[in-house]
Amino acid sequence: QRAEAEGLVEYMLTDLRDKLEGVGKIEIMEGVNRRAMNYYADQGDLAALAPDSLLQRARIIEAMGRDDENLGNFEAAKLKYFELARVATALVALQPDNPDRIYALAQSQNRLAVLAFSRKQLREAQLGFQNAEEIISPILSRPQPKIEWLQLVAHLNGNLCAVQLELKENLKSALDRCKVAVGNNERIIALLPNKAEPVYDLVFQLTWLEQALEANGEKDGALTTGPRIIDLIEKLKGIDRDNMLWREQEMQVHVRMADKYKERGDSQRRSEHWEIARKLNARLVAHDPSNALWIRYKKRLAQEN
Repeated sequence: QRAEAEGLVEYMLTDLRDKLEGVGKIEIMEGVNRRAMNYYADQGDLAALAPDSLLQRARIIEAMGRDDENLGNFEAAKLKYFELARVATALVALQPDNPDRIYALAQSQNRLAVLAFSRKQLREAQLGFQNAEEIISPILSRPQPKIEWLQLVAHLNGNLCAVQLELKENLKSALDRCKVAVGNNERIIALLPNKAEPVYDLVFQLTWLEQALEANGEKDGALTTGPRIIDLIEKLKGIDRDNMLWREQEMQVHVRMADKYKERGDSQRRSEHWEIARKLNARLVAHDPSNALWIRYKKRLAQEN
């Protein structure tokens, strides 16, 4: 019965959560998290739980942290990511070669670093991403590495590329990392041709790659990236036009493209992308006015024209 219940919790953490992120209603995800946490509360003393059960409970807390982050409750999110790190650290100490525990620890450092990056704490973010990379590296040489390990490596390379671009340093290294991130995502897409998540990830990686190419003076390469990004967004629309997570990404891409055309002095194309972003943002905010990221974009889109 415990195995069956925890299998359901695993589904709630993975496939169901992916679907709910597309729905774009934070309170629904919070409700699912509470139901999952109630299962562990009903088990009694946490000290009696098996290590893998403790780790799964910590992953629910991580998911709750991501919801806090979306609501703009950054300190609450940070505490939850620290809890995942605390539990994963203790469990890795018990089984240093357990790949699932190593992955969870690396993911906790990645989440903390992403949070720091979103708050413009760039040096802290850089150290966190590098720490996560060091933690996960020992398990990557194992036969048939899990897809989620490859996804995390792609994220880490993309995130470190983004940090270096924001810091305006080590630009060649940033470009190399962006290329690794794109290559990893393309490998994942080949392994999972019917999954939308790697396509969604690839859009972000290509967006940073375009910026890295421009920063390194490779204008021709950068010009080929934009159309590919738009094609991938259209592919996601073909899968599910009402997926709010993907519409959020589309909005962010158009804001970035508007900024790019502003730098080039092309006011007409800049206005076209800005207007698309504004319409997408209006749809998102109307869908869920509690989403802090969407509100931040609403304020920015209202200030500039």
